[in-house]
Amino acid sequence: MSDKKDEKINKSISDLALENLKSMQDMSITSSAYGKILVLTELKLHIQTKINEIQAQMDDKEPLRLTPDMEVKS
Repeated sequence: MSDKKDEKINKSISDLALENLKSMQDMSITSSAYGKILVLTELKLHIQTKINEIQAQMDDKEPLRLTPDMEVKS
């Protein structure tokens, strides 16, 4: 009877260990995903800032005007 009790205890301990490992793996995957989102969000902000800077430079310039020699003749 002691062997069956020990076997049941060992199974319970190993089940608990597997559940904890699964939980840690899930936390690791979630943390990794949040990290990737953070990096991409920062990159998105950086790109938008650069776009805004270039747009501001373009807005400060006078629009290009076609001269007679640039006109397309049909």
